[in-house]
Amino acid sequence: MNKIILASLIAGLLMSCGKNSSNTTVELQESESITTADNLKSSEDSNVNYTVIKDSNMGSIKRSVEVMLEEKITEEELQILANLIRDSDSSNYERTFIGYRVKGEDNNAYWATTHFDPNLEVKILGLSKAEEENLAKSSDSDEDEDKDILGVWLDDRAYISSKIRIYYSKENILYFENTYTDGSSGVKEMISKPMENGNLRIEDKDGNDFGEYFIINEQSQLEFWSENGNFYTAKSI
Repeated sequence: MNKIILASLIAGLLMSCGKNSSNTTVELQESESITTADNLKSSEDSNVNYTVIKDSNMGSIKRSVEVMLEEKITEEELQILANLIRDSDSSNYERTFIGYRVKGEDNNAYWATTHFDPNLEVKILGLSKAEEENLAKSSDSDEDEDKDILGVWLDDRAYISSKIRIYYSKENILYFENTYTDGSSGVKEMISKPMENGNLRIEDKDGNDFGEYFIINEQSQLEFWSENGNFYTAKSI
């Protein structure tokens, strides 16, 4: 049987609602299938570090858990972790909803969810671990020799995730390029405006209906702005 070793034993982990955060490391070792409701398997040895930041319930109807991951994990690891978290509370809930955020990422939305409703459904809403790695290491074309690339970023927002490049062409035209996980891409012409604080503002040449624009900040991050303020920041790669 697969061994699931808790590196940190947390007393009363997830045994009641409204608990304080608890940091846990789970070591998943390759062996036989894990004994869970879904007969899960882990494909490789791995350590999963996570913190439960919220755990609440509505009687026996629903349990809601929020988890902060130290880093992205695989879909199989999400399945295993979901069963661990569900089984950590001996109460019988009709539904258990678990949402995952990733440390250091923009956390306005969950990166992934594992909901028991009542059967387990795993959804990765942003870039999966493999997709992020593939986009980050995707090779650029020979045509890039004629481009002055200002930066490359990962947009990890749910359902619209992509690799972003902003560059000047040899004709000195500024472009904003998205490359998606299916290999498709899109390019639009932009204009740039230096800001007094040293940042660079990037916006659509023809404007847009939402007043949205971008700022390359001093940390080389790409900030997404609208009339309501900064609503997302993409990390540089």
